Amino acid sequence: MPSRLLIRYRAPGQPLAWVAEDERGRMGAVLRGERPDSAALAAAGEVVVLVPVEDCMLLEAEVAARGAEQLARAIPFALEDQLAEPVEALHFSALPHPRGHGQLVAAVRRERLRGWLDDLAARGVRPDRMLVDALLLAAPADGAEVLVDDGRALVRAGAARGFAATLDELPDWLALADLPRDADGRTRLHVAGGRIPALDAARFTIARDDAGADPLAVLAAGLRGAIAPDLLSGAFAPRHRGAPLRRSWRIAAVLAGLAVLLGFAALLLDRARLERRLATLEAETASVYAGIYPGAAVPANAVDRVRADYRALGGAPAGGGALELLAQVAPVLGAVPQVFLKGIEYRGGALELVLLAPGVSALDAVRESIAALPGLGAELAAASASERGTEGRVRVTRRAP
Repeated sequence: MPSRLLIRYRAPGQPLAWVAEDERGRMGAVLRGERPDSAALAAAGEVVVLVPVEDCMLLEAEVAARGAEQLARAIPFALEDQLAEPVEALHFSALPHPRGHGQLVAAVRRERLRGWLDDLAARGVRPDRMLVDALLLAAPADGAEVLVDDGRALVRAGAARGFAATLDELPDWLALADLPRDADGRTRLHVAGGRIPALDAARFTIARDDAGADPLAVLAAGLRGAIAPDLLSGAFAPRHRGAPLRRSWRIAAVLAGLAVLLGFAALLLDRARLERRLATLEAETASVYAGIYPGAAVPANAVDRVRADYRALGGAPAGGGALELLAQVAPVLGAVPQVFLKGIEYRGGALELVLLAPGVSALDAVRESIAALPGLGAELAAASASERGTEGRVRVTRRAP
């Protein structure tokens, strides 16, 4: 389990008592003062603050709810008849009752809880949980649990019954508590911490537990198995522990947004590149078309027009134009691996092929293959190296018979 700092809080301006517990559950010395030192607060994996039961109300409810939010909305109205003040002024926290059904509820005035948190914050303490101190005493099965501390007795008389009283008032409070009795008519008190005042032996049996133990150490031991509602819920839920995670999520969201923007930018750049490529191809198409049909305007379906005329001629040579030369050299280009046709130009009866090849030798091999075709001549007009390979121009002409 994480390391823990347990702080006992009384009221604004009053001294605190605290004890640290390491990852193995071993407790250090109980310390007292205005505030724990900053090193102890920074080292704590969890800060738990205990508040006095006399400033809170312990209640029981029977609310059927499907979720935590629905339960939080229903609890105040389910308990409204048991309260002497408006539910709007109170903050409620509930968890499943240890008896197996219903809820164990802790309530406190919102203004008081806010004052506690402000006072703690001024001392540098930001609690992760805030529990009612009496609920850290074991729920008794045969009497009451009593913790004596500095002239004050903390009593738990049931799952949702707890109170605090001065030692002088304790006998009267116990008499009013209607505690369970044994066959002899006596109530068994389990007492820890300091000394308890003399009680009527005919009515009470006293059993000493943890004699001489510091009261905060007793409460710290009870915390491990305690069923106690956390007052820091709903609008008062702590946010400081989740701040690093929320910051990470914000950073992740910003990075995701940047990735989307970069993706759109890449798409726009691709579109611009393709538009430029299309314009180049259209210009090349117009040039070839002008060579085939001198003086004719270039129609929108120039490629389809050339293809239709070629089929009309049965695919036969048409007098040495660009289409004939393309038909003759196409099988050569298709048979040479790793050589790509980037563009064509047709001027003055010569067909110039723009090729991309792995090297000059590959370009020269294409030139030789074309020159070997009947009636054709070929020369390597230019070659230049680029990142993707060697780009060259092979000029194809018709030889005289």
